[in-house]
Amino acid sequence: VAMDLVRLFSKRSSKTIFKSKEKNRFSSMTLFLVATTISFLVFSEGIPYVALTCITIGDFFGKIIGMQYGKTYLFRHKTLEGTLAFFSGSVTVTYIVGLVFGIPIVWIVIGSAIAAVTELFSDHIDDNFTVSIVVGGALTAVRLIGFS
Repeated sequence: VAMDLVRLFSKRSSKTIFKSKEKNRFSSMTLFLVATTISFLVFSEGIPYVALTCITIGDFFGKIIGMQYGKTYLFRHKTLEGTLAFFSGSVTVTYIVGLVFGIPIVWIVIGSAIAAVTELFSDHIDDNFTVSIVVGGALTAVRLIGFS
């Protein structure tokens, strides 16, 4: 966060580290770290693990598959193939994480679906921030309803 604040208030160029779209806003790295901190402070019972696994693994699979095989555009530059890869990667890896932390499979499937949809429509706010916060909030509601 400090590095981003210095960069934003400085006149120096930092093209070598940051993306061009991050020129006048916080970087994806900072937003991810802030979302991670919020997730572990606010959410409980394994929810942060689901939320963070979805964004890290899902985003990786979505980007790789979407760029390589994406043909069916759903929203702006996001493809059906990338979104399905995001969901599939999230479910698969979060299931393994869920075995370690005792997370119900229903949370994993719901969290992965919400993560994929949130990532699909995260346009103006960086998905590295929105996905984990939205998934965490939704799974907290699912937990409070008693859906496990």
